Amino acid sequence: MSEESFEKLLEENGVKTIRTGDVVDGYVIAVTNNEVKVDLGNKCTGTIKIEDVTDDPSVSLEDRFKVGDMISAIAVRVSDIDGIVVLNTKKIEAINSWNTVKEAKENNTTLEGKVVEANKGGVVVRVNSQRIFVPASQTGLPKDADINTLVGTTQKLKVLEIKDGRKIVGSIKKVLNEELKEKRSEFWSTIEVGKHYEGVVKNLTSYGVFVDLGGVDGMVHSTELSWKHVANPKDFVSVGDKLDVFVKSFDAEKGRISLGHRTDETNPWNIFKENYKLDDVISVTVSSIMPYGAFATIIDGIDGLIHISQIANKKLKSPADVLKKGQVVDAKIVGIDEEQKRVSLSIRALLPEEEQTEEVEEAAEEVTEAPVEETPAAETPVEEAPAEETPVETAPTETTEVVEEAPKKKRATRKKAAEAQVEEATEEKAE
Repeated sequence: MSEESFEKLLEENGVKTIRTGDVVDGYVIAVTNNEVKVDLGNKCTGTIKIEDVTDDPSVSLEDRFKVGDMISAIAVRVSDIDGIVVLNTKKIEAINSWNTVKEAKENNTTLEGKVVEANKGGVVVRVNSQRIFVPASQTGLPKDADINTLVGTTQKLKVLEIKDGRKIVGSIKKVLNEELKEKRSEFWSTIEVGKHYEGVVKNLTSYGVFVDLGGVDGMVHSTELSWKHVANPKDFVSVGDKLDVFVKSFDAEKGRISLGHRTDETNPWNIFKENYKLDDVISVTVSSIMPYGAFATIIDGIDGLIHISQIANKKLKSPADVLKKGQVVDAKIVGIDEEQKRVSLSIRALLPEEEQTEEVEEAAEEVTEAPVEETPAAETPVEEAPAEETPVETAPTETTEVVEEAPKKKRATRKKAAEAQVEEATEEKAE
């Protein structure tokens, strides 16, 4: 019987002959750091050394293979004496990965691999056992970026071309662009006014902030950043900051989105109304001093005005005579203007009532006790009157009446003036 006929007879009886170069399948029965043992059946055991598995020294056989795994390998040496077959999985993986790369090129499918090195021209990505070169322009990084940051990362890529039958060129950028296109399509199909997003600040201008919403940019105008006045957006946020925003309006055809950041919940006026009411006594901090009064901070974003007439129980030349910036004082809320969103405060309203009365009385005393100059109206006519023209018996009588009547009129006039000033001072204090 010939050798060929004998092998055929063995196969027909369930006994398969293994020859060098055959691709065989078997079950892993043991794994060590340097070797894997495989049961090939027919009382044959296959062994795979680590160097026949991979060229990557960081690979652990115990991580890659588990007892019970079914694997395929190429028989590189067969020993008929002890039934040991030396196997190699690296070669079969190379064949399989090469076929995978060719199919990916033909079908425009996406591959995934680890970036193992970088050079001036680009990076090398290992997909199974195949090395795929990705030019710097196809990494998806900006021109001035350091491509070394990609080393060690796992990336998705497309096969652009296969040169000379073996050299493979790929693109990470192409995958990123396709993913971005999908994200944009999904974004525009779900966007609606009022929807909230957690975006990332991408760019700052003098008039607003551009925010990346996940492949699509929207703009927050500076007036929508805060309820306070924002002179320059860079004083409020920085590039890279996360920002909670919501859609105010959008134009899908033009790709424009207007965003807002400030909300009714963060509106200082709404917060003020929820926590304060008319006649409340609160502690406030003087924020600025004006000729007509002082502004004091009630809560962040809400200042109340303390008019100069409401600072003290005496007339002030300037609010700075009593108050200074940064000073904390107690004040009473005496006015809330809903339409203008203004608050009026009073320190004077908290002063004791008797103190207010004393001040008014002192002002009245100052007016009534003020000296008034008297003009001797009767003496001058007496001296100027010629003696010979005035009868001696009647002159004294007429002169006396004039002298006595003039002071009475003067006193009456002064009394009325004093009373008027007291009344005026009293009304001013009451106000």
